[in-house]
Amino acid sequence: MFLIESGIIRACMQERSEYPVCSNCSRNITSRRPGSFQLLTEFNHGVPPKGSVAPWWETSSEGSLLLLEKGIEYDHSNMAHDSQAYYLRDQDTWTKIDYAAKAEAWMKPLSRGKETGLVEIPANWYLDDLPPMMFIKSSPNSHGWVNSRDVEQLWKDTFTYLYREEKDFIMPITIHPDVSGRPHVLLMLERFIEWVNTHDDVKWVPMIDMANAFRAKQQPPTGAQMPKGFSSQ
Repeated sequence: MFLIESGIIRACMQERSEYPVCSNCSRNITSRRPGSFQLLTEFNHGVPPKGSVAPWWETSSEGSLLLLEKGIEYDHSNMAHDSQAYYLRDQDTWTKIDYAAKAEAWMKPLSRGKETGLVEIPANWYLDDLPPMMFIKSSPNSHGWVNSRDVEQLWKDTFTYLYREEKDFIMPITIHPDVSGRPHVLLMLERFIEWVNTHDDVKWVPMIDMANAFRAKQQPPTGAQMPKGFSSQ
């Protein structure tokens, strides 16, 4: 079975140059906006948020812990795989590169942390409509005028390869309202969706369905911290 998700990144995004990622930023923002989670729950007819996307896909060292504390079941911010869900690992440590020092001082293996019970639905810059098709004045390498048919072909090629080579896969596509609402992008999305639908055994599903399908196939590691209040039933 092949599962595809069109994800919309949350609209309230902070400019990363003004608000750099730090260990306490996410917790401070959450504590200063205690009603946000409840507001989203009420908006969704009493169902609390199940997933999260970090602004610009930039996470913090304690980000996964914050999500687990809130009962979030999946994340869409990391890129350890292209087309398969996985349990997010946190607490990795590594030695920063220092070219002023000798290589043996910093050329050391990554120290892996531990897997959590948070399912990661992988992010992918090549399956994101914003970088090639949105002009950002403050960004020196901003695009915005990339031919939508080039982006469409890139997505088609990605799908074609995965459909041919993998027994099952997911292909999360990140779509922004300030990009996807433009006439030429709407036409691109129509063409792409219609083309995908010509293939057998393909479903368009929410990311929570992707996460649940993954959990049904693979149990979390023994002792992994699970989302608050999570039940496999």
